[in-house]
Amino acid sequence: MFSLVGLLSHPVLAQTDVGSPCRVGEGIASVESVFDSGVDDIDSSPYIRVFPIEDVNGDGSADILVVDYYERSHFAAVADGVSGDIFYSLESVSPDGYYFAVDAYAIDDVDEDGVADFVLVSHDSFLQIVDVMVISGVDGSGVARISEEIDSALTGVYTVTPFSDTDKSGTTDSQDIYIVIDSAGSGVLDPATDVNLDGVTNSQDVQVVQVGPISMPLVARIAGAFGGTSSGMQITIPVQAESGLLGWFRKVWTCATCLINCADSYADAWECKELLKQAECDCWDLPDLFDVSACLDDLRLNFLPGCLQDVADAAGDCGQCILDCHPLAP
Repeated sequence: MFSLVGLLSHPVLAQTDVGSPCRVGEGIASVESVFDSGVDDIDSSPYIRVFPIEDVNGDGSADILVVDYYERSHFAAVADGVSGDIFYSLESVSPDGYYFAVDAYAIDDVDEDGVADFVLVSHDSFLQIVDVMVISGVDGSGVARISEEIDSALTGVYTVTPFSDTDKSGTTDSQDIYIVIDSAGSGVLDPATDVNLDGVTNSQDVQVVQVGPISMPLVARIAGAFGGTSSGMQITIPVQAESGLLGWFRKVWTCATCLINCADSYADAWECKELLKQAECDCWDLPDLFDVSACLDDLRLNFLPGCLQDVADAAGDCGQCILDCHPLAP
């Protein structure tokens, strides 16, 4: 997890008023700069995560990817690392049980446009799947999706498909276009049909569907970014030390298994997060600031750990993965 070392002394960030975590606006979805005082302090908020990415706008300084999952309809933005100004944003349609952008990681420039790319991870607790999306660092457009095929003690095997391949057939064709058109016309909330990640499925998504198979050189570059090898549409990633990008990627799939096998308990863990948020709001309603401080300290030390432990105890064999993979896990 990225720590904001170096950004903590940022003059704008240092002036940010932490304030109440009970939002009346839409978090980073409603501001021009992620350092605006209208957003919870991004270094201390449990609902905002910040990841370093390479220089997006070519000004010579590193930039940041900010993921805000305060509400179920999550939001992500790529912003200037100095000013916090948002270059572009990403969101998703939000059917029940779909949690967009719960984690992210910067990777190499796999689409060869001169800017490093990144990976976004979403969870669908209804379909019990994890959605791993490779995203272009230039403009936030989708590059590819990754799904797990085989996981063993030694290697993981994953399939790479075109981003707009909604039925995961291995190529984007007329069937995928029909699925996107149907979703746009019927109002069915299907995250896979929001191809341009603007939070709605409409005619614009149909226009950006890229027809054709996945490029094998692209699959090879994605495999290389994760320290693996490719064969056709599949990439094989060896199990190595639990550190860096590879360790993160392995944890993604370990937690995906937790999500699939322990869906009810995982949903309860998300409920813990919502209860924590409401409890924080109740603390800020107290009239005395000392009482507010004591209330928040009690929540930080006791509420979420206790709530999650109760879920883990009730989850049986799923207990440890719930503690390792809960929505506010580091």
